[in-house]
Amino acid sequence: MAKSESEIQKEILKYCRLHKKIAWIDRSNSGKVKVKGGWMQLHENGTPDLLGYAIDGKLIGIEIKDQPSFNSKNNGLRDEQITRLADMKEKGCYAGVACELSHVDEIMK
Repeated sequence: MAKSESEIQKEILKYCRLHKKIAWIDRSNSGKVKVKGGWMQLHENGTPDLLGYAIDGKLIGIEIKDQPSFNSKNNGLRDEQITRLADMKEKGCYAGVACELSHVDEIMK
């Protein structure tokens, strides 16, 4: 049975926390959540699932996808995710999409 995006994210986050080039990384949540009295805006739509910084000071953004999504058009990314990752790369950040540990190494090159 294929791993869920949540399972993949846990594995990749654990791997990232041990990666020699990553100083700090954690989950980020985007969208809105219902709270007492209304709604609270989290990170903007398109923000990668994992945000952090490398030992060289560069920002890291990793969008996590399950294998079927990763194998689909645009790696399963929505337009705002494509735009955000492209903008991060253009500005010199480590950014990309991952569905397995080896993708992290590719992103961190």
